[in-house]
Order: sequence, then structure tokens, then C-alpha cells
Amino acid sequence: LAQKVQTRTYTPGDLLIMAGEVSQELFILQSGSVRSVADDGSPLRDTILGEGCFFGELCFLEIGSKRTASIQCVEFCTAIVLTIEAFTQLGLSGLLYEMRMEAQSLLDMGDQSL
Repeated sequence: LAQKVQTRTYTPGDLLIMAGEVSQELFILQSGSVRSVADDGSPLRDTILGEGCFFGELCFLEIGSKRTASIQCVEFCTAIVLTIEAFTQLGLSGLLYEMRMEAQSLLDMGDQSL
């Protein structure tokens, strides 16, 4: 898997992902920081994500879904990017299926508690 991941570098102000786009990538921050932003660039929350944090998991686990937020680089950052294609090329489709099923069961449990 390590040979199939991509490493991307971003500068402050860069958008790593944009709300509304369809994608199949999961981002893991290796260094730096990012935040979710509105269309006008204003922060959506006071939360800053840093090293070790991940985002984009919904599109990664639910193929065809759209990004729910834009993510902007705050400090120079490096992200490891996992793609569905990498899992498929390595014959890990079964693992990906199990991850999807576990995520769905967690969502279902959350729905029951509402």
C-alpha cells in the first residue's frame, strides 16, 4: 500500500478538497494544518486539523458521494492520499468492503439513537 499512496504538498490558502466534488480519496495529514471553509473562504468551525488527522473518508467509503465541505491549508502541509484505485490494484477490495460495512453499521447505530 505504501508504494501506491500519493504524497501531496500544499501551501497556505490552497484548497485540498472542494465541497460538492465527487471523489474517491482519503487524506491523512502528515504535517501542517487545515480547516474546513465556506464558499467565501471563511472558516466553518473553529477546529483546526493537524498531523495525523484525516478527512475525505465519506467519499472514500461511499463511492459516488459528494464532498460535504471544502478543506483549506492553514500552514504548509503534506498529506498522504489513499485512493480506491490503490486498494483495488493491491487486491484489497475485500478489506475496503469490510470497512464500508463497519462504517454503515456505525451510521445505523447512530440513526437508532436519534
